Amino acid sequence: MKIILIIDQEIIDQGLGNFIKYKLGHEIVGEFPCGESVISSNLCFKTDIIMIDLAKPFRKAFEASKKIIWINPKIKILGMVKQIEDVFLKPLIEAGFKGCILKQDIFQELPKAIEKISKNRLHFPEKIDIQKYQWQ
Repeated sequence: MKIILIIDQEIIDQGLGNFIKYKLGHEIVGEFPCGESVISSNLCFKTDIIMIDLAKPFRKAFEASKKIIWINPKIKILGMVKQIEDVFLKPLIEAGFKGCILKQDIFQELPKAIEKISKNRLHFPEKIDIQKYQWQ
C-alpha cells in the first residue's frame, strides 16, 4: 500500500514512518503538515491510504478529507487521536474517514487498521462501542 502521513513531529520522532515502511512493508509516499499540502502536491492520485493526525483542528482535517476524497474517491483515510474523547464517529464517517486509532496504540493497532480499511471496512478502537451510534 502507498501511504501519506499528515502528522505532528511527535509521531515522526516515534518512528511511525520507519515502522510502516520496514515492519509493515508499505511505501510512504509523503509526509505533510496539513491536508491542503497534500491536495496541492497532487499525490492524492498516487496513494491508497492517508493517515491524518486529528490533533490538528478537526474542522480543517474534515474539510481536507472531503476534498481529498472528491479528488480520489478510492483513497482510504485513517485518523489518529490522542484520547478516546477526541473521537466523534458521525463527523469522522461523514467526512469520509474509514476509522481511527489511538496514538498510544498505534504500533499495535495499525496493521489491523490498514488491513480493514484497505478492504473498505471501518476500523475504530475496541474501546468504542460503534453499535450505540445511530445514523439517519
